[in-house]
Formats: sequence, C-alpha cells, structure tokens
Amino acid sequence: MVANGTAAHVALVKLESVVGKGATGCVWKASSDIKGASFIALKQSRAPLRLKKPLIVHEACILRHLQGHVSIPKFYAYHRQEHFEFLALELLGSDLTHLLKYHDGKFVLSTVLKIADQM
Repeated sequence: MVANGTAAHVALVKLESVVGKGATGCVWKASSDIKGASFIALKQSRAPLRLKKPLIVHEACILRHLQGHVSIPKFYAYHRQEHFEFLALELLGSDLTHLLKYHDGKFVLSTVLKIADQM
C-alpha cells in the first residue's frame, strides 16, 4: 500500500464487518496494525487496470491534501491491484441514518447545530 507517497506496511488482521455498500464496491471495518488505529475503514472498489482514472485514487489524493483538518478522516494508505483498488482510512462513528433511527427519527436542536457546524 502507499501512504503519503511512500511504501507502507499495512497488515489487515481481520475484516470485521461491512459498514456500507455502493454501486462499485463496499466499505469494511477491519482490524489493523497501524499505530494508534486498532480499527480502520477499508474501502474496496472494482477498478480494472485498464481503467485510466479510478475513483478511489482521486479520493485518496484529496484526502491526502486535506489531512490535519478536524472534519477530515485520517488517510492511511491506497493500493491498486488487478481488479480492485483499496483505500485505508480512519474509521468514523455512526452515520446520520443510524443516529436518526437511534433517536426515534428526531434530533434535538443542539444535535442539529453540532452537525451543521461540522459541515
């Protein structure tokens, strides 16, 4: 895998569960040996080598440039192989859909303001 422009060792100990799925791939919760990150989000996307501009490599470049901002997840590594590309990044908390279900479909004003502040 490539992290911040250099080769980095990222050994995934175990794929824990699927966090989300999309049209071209999925996001896994995975355990790792990255210092300070026992769990990471591993984004996997179908991207054959003949594809000149895969989507996740673009996302990796943007994340690398935005590192250090409080609202941006940490970028750990990017890797591309014959049929797939992978992006390792900081595993964040629950998405808004799950939080809304947990709060019976309604957020209090303070929660809405905290969400708006992060956007």
